[in-house]
Amino acid sequence: MPVRERSFNSDDPAIMFYTSGTTGKPKGVVLTHGNFCFGGPNIAQSYGLRESDVTIAALPMVHVFAIASPFFGSLSSGGSVVVVERFKPRTIFAVIEKYRVTWFPGVPTMFILLLNSLPENDRDVSSLRMGLSGGASLPVEVLRRWEEAFGADVVEVYGLTESTGLVTANPVYGERKPGTVGVTVSGVTAKVVNKAGDECPPNEVGELLFRGPNATKGYFKHPAETREKIRDGWVSTGDHAYRDADGYFTIVGREKELII
Repeated sequence: MPVRERSFNSDDPAIMFYTSGTTGKPKGVVLTHGNFCFGGPNIAQSYGLRESDVTIAALPMVHVFAIASPFFGSLSSGGSVVVVERFKPRTIFAVIEKYRVTWFPGVPTMFILLLNSLPENDRDVSSLRMGLSGGASLPVEVLRRWEEAFGADVVEVYGLTESTGLVTANPVYGERKPGTVGVTVSGVTAKVVNKAGDECPPNEVGELLFRGPNATKGYFKHPAETREKIRDGWVSTGDHAYRDADGYFTIVGREKELII
């Protein structure tokens, strides 16, 4: 069959991830070629990734965290990705030893399971230099124990499907504040606002908004939801947060909590 050539604009849809947030039916979040062309190199820069780095894709690939960080971040830096079928501590330890994995992206539950399984581990994990924690808050005590046990830094970050995976991150080369999700990454702006839409002063809790080249163009076939969530380029995250005097953000809850 002849190869059909197609030209794309940066604003053309590239991937759609379904997310329900915390309530309601799943909605398709449309992410563009421009979102990923910006997001991949931005992630690589924010995490300090190098061509020699090797990571593991153990997160579900239906989630933007799995695609944006291990894949687009690594491939933007020339690094490598080892894909595993599912997360199991013994599998992760074996992969780290075999492929000399240098950084591991995961959610707090994964970090806790790896920490608890480490005493039974007979694999060499000395190649690991960084753990990347996102998706929820990692208890500071667990973070410190993990760093001590593995001899690797844990970098806490924050993002969501609508942000192509990243809004803020603790600096890899700079001050990390455990318990926070760090500062805004290059090219992205974030702020905390009150009910009236006014920006909150430092240490006052409000809703976190962001804007930048990483922002979704909207929800598939949900124009009303798109207009409600994206105003003047600012995307409403639905997350409650505060920013300290140094510009570090801390997530404290959701606008709409869901009990499962």
